[in-house]
Amino acid sequence: MKEHRYEKIYKKFGKNLPWCLEGVPKFFKSLIESGWVKPCKTLDMGCGIGDYSNYLALNEFEVLGIDISETAIKMAKEKYSSNKNLQFKVYDIFKLKEIKEKYDFVYEISILHNIEPKKRAEYIKNICSVLNKNGKLLVCSFSKDDLLFQGRESLYFQDLDNTVYPLEEKDFQKLFGKYFKIEKTEKVYMGRKGKRKRERWLCLMEKK
Repeated sequence: MKEHRYEKIYKKFGKNLPWCLEGVPKFFKSLIESGWVKPCKTLDMGCGIGDYSNYLALNEFEVLGIDISETAIKMAKEKYSSNKNLQFKVYDIFKLKEIKEKYDFVYEISILHNIEPKKRAEYIKNICSVLNKNGKLLVCSFSKDDLLFQGRESLYFQDLDNTVYPLEEKDFQKLFGKYFKIEKTEKVYMGRKGKRKRERWLCLMEKK
């Protein structure tokens, strides 16, 4: 079987990847503390090394963190092996029906902007397949307004062999409006310590 691109990336860079932030950003902590979503059965899509999953599990959420990379999941398990509310498993975000579970809260940080626009409808249908009615969805993706992109539709990162497709605010209604009530869309900023924090869109939704 051909090795997945993100498995190659995690093998090469490990925790030094730009999206491995060594913790959870302030906007995420503030959102959870606000009570927008209460502790519940939760799916972390593209969990990486598991920092967000662990933070929620420590706050009484029952969390399954999934990633396509076996190396990422191994790192997450090694880092956060003792929390009874937390599991990590290898799954493909385009094959979520294989999980055979339903969740009250699904979230993804920095996944949507890595998906080619022509594949986004399929991706969103996969999310719907595992989220209960009235369940909460959080999506956080690069903004096209950030200086890194300067309004461009896409940007190729040679070191990661990865293309990013940043979003505009209007894209969320267009992509998710059929299945979700958009509760809030706002700009947030996040990045690794010592690096410039990048502009992103945070979109909070409820499944219809």
